[in-house]
Amino acid sequence: MKTNLLKVLVMTATLFSVGCSNKNSSTVSVNSNVSSSSPLSNSSLTNSVNPVGIEITSANGVSTIKVEETLQLNAKVYPETADQSVVWSSSNEAVATVSSTGLVTGVTVGTVKIIAASSVDANIKQEFALIIEEKEEVYVAPESIAISVAGNATSLKAGENLELTAVVLPQGASQAVTWSSSDETIANVRRGTVTGLKEGSVTITATSDENENVKQSVTLTVEKADLPTTTEDWGNMDYSTHETFMTSEAETPLKVKGVVTHVTPTYTNDEGQTLVNYYIQEGINGYFVYGQDAISFPVTEGKSYDVGGFKKYYRGQNEIVDVQYFKELTENLTYTVTDITNMSVTSTEDMDMYHASYISAETLINTLPTNYTKAYSVNVTIGSSAIDLRVDPSNMTSEEFTAVSAKFQGATEGVKVNIKGIMSAFGYGKPSNQIALVKSSDIEVAALTDDVIVAAAKNELSLPAVVNNSTNSINLPTTIEGYNVEISWVSGNTSIIANDGTVTHPATDTNVKLTATIKSNNYSETKEFTVLVYGIESNYTEVASLNLEDADLENKYGCSNTKSSYAEGTIELGTPTYTWLLKNALIGGTDSDIRNGVYSIRLQSNAKEESTGRIEIQEDLEINVIQFNAALYGADSAIKLGFEYSTDNGTTWIDTGVELTVSSSQLNEYRVLLPETADRVAIYAVAGTGKRASIDDIQLLK
Repeated sequence: MKTNLLKVLVMTATLFSVGCSNKNSSTVSVNSNVSSSSPLSNSSLTNSVNPVGIEITSANGVSTIKVEETLQLNAKVYPETADQSVVWSSSNEAVATVSSTGLVTGVTVGTVKIIAASSVDANIKQEFALIIEEKEEVYVAPESIAISVAGNATSLKAGENLELTAVVLPQGASQAVTWSSSDETIANVRRGTVTGLKEGSVTITATSDENENVKQSVTLTVEKADLPTTTEDWGNMDYSTHETFMTSEAETPLKVKGVVTHVTPTYTNDEGQTLVNYYIQEGINGYFVYGQDAISFPVTEGKSYDVGGFKKYYRGQNEIVDVQYFKELTENLTYTVTDITNMSVTSTEDMDMYHASYISAETLINTLPTNYTKAYSVNVTIGSSAIDLRVDPSNMTSEEFTAVSAKFQGATEGVKVNIKGIMSAFGYGKPSNQIALVKSSDIEVAALTDDVIVAAAKNELSLPAVVNNSTNSINLPTTIEGYNVEISWVSGNTSIIANDGTVTHPATDTNVKLTATIKSNNYSETKEFTVLVYGIESNYTEVASLNLEDADLENKYGCSNTKSSYAEGTIELGTPTYTWLLKNALIGGTDSDIRNGVYSIRLQSNAKEESTGRIEIQEDLEINVIQFNAALYGADSAIKLGFEYSTDNGTTWIDTGVELTVSSSQLNEYRVLLPETADRVAIYAVAGTGKRASIDDIQLLK
């Protein structure tokens, strides 16, 4: 009896094709491992047999659904007397998911396999191929907009915010709206947030982005802002002098008046207050007001005001802050723009009286920035002194910043520029004077003439200071990018450096003079370079060295305590230990070296020759050569180094005439031959404006 029943089950199973779909997309799986001679388990006694196949069907044979749609799949286990329970799974749940009952949900576009496996034997399973298509979007046209106001408010105070919410009807329509204000001077609106600016009535409108004819509005009243608490009797207070503004201590109450010469764009602080900075001036007396509440006290350029606030000093800038008193004046005040072209612009004593005041000057550009996307300085000469023109995007609109920058991008070093700006100062300790430029109309750049172009190209042109034994040619530029010039070269010793730059190394180190002729149209100038070509037989004896490895590693602000400031002083270091004078120099390092405790001498230039950086040996030795490594410090631009020597124990100094330009942020080796045997030698920074070089591994040779 058992044998006959088994034959019936096997014959039933063979009626289905393994893994194929019929016209109703049903599929069946048969376990080929079942043997016709295998005895049945005791389950046969309870009308239950092992599963041998599974068929998956869907309603109406559906095998394609859309994203977010569902499809019910059904699984039938064969033989019918087998346990019908299955476990459902998806081959990719990112495309479709399936529930424990076989309900499939489309997730994203793609193809997926839905799998049903027997709960009794996981090896008995079947797959159902399903395609998920893009969901059809049903467009719902916007018909109306409903606006709700937080707290059902009908008014707000100047300086306050009020939230509005717009709902586009009917349901399913795009919720994208554009907000607008009928008067941006009374209140503005950004993404439904209304900010009160001054007293008045204003209409706020939400317009559908899908249909500009579908809109809704609410009318709000903006009330006067709460004024800051007053701690002083400002109305009866005497006006402060400009000297008091400059010299008074922090938090001293100050009352001034004047006409507003420049207003910065408003900005928001961390507390959400809308603030503004501005300059106000009467006659030559100028004042800088910082962080005034622009809602309580709106300020307009060209109008005259009384202002009462408190003194603050910040990095060279004298300010009036925490304004409590602000009153528009009816009297017509005027201010004076002072021409400082023939004044000592770097003198604090001479310039303090013009601090925060408008000035004018004729300038000559020394250096231009390489980046115009953020705040930058343009170094210029006024009279005989160098000073920075400061351009800061926070002081003007983005359009004005672009216009100012365009003036300098169209200029070049050596060109004349007439400027108007605001005298100020910046820096730690003893701040340096600088001039803030705030309007493009205040800048007049002279036309580029041939002599200016040649002078600028001449300043830009450089050559390597030394040619080591591994180098057999140097590049002698015939033009400079950005300048319309032609350059030709003549070598003073063609047997060592040919006119085309080919190098033949001599027996011993030899200086070669190279002369460049820079020409633009019919105007030309020459520039001479001294290049040291290493000799193949050069052999020197080291007299002294200074590599800073014996400097005090306990550091202060990244600098060695052996010499942590630029103040003039001496150190006793090196091999052997000698005394070295460091002027406008400290022991620090390159940016990366500082973190590793490796130091070098940071040498800084100064506009005044007597104050510029200097490294000088203090003992008497026999010296023929000075060799060292040097790199730019940080993001500084190129710095020029000069060299002096003494033959009478430092009583008099003779300049070698060699001037090297350090223009790389990577340490490079430099070597300078002295014209005669010296007993002392010095490296100095050619006078300039605060450029810095890192100098290390100094060797004095003979």
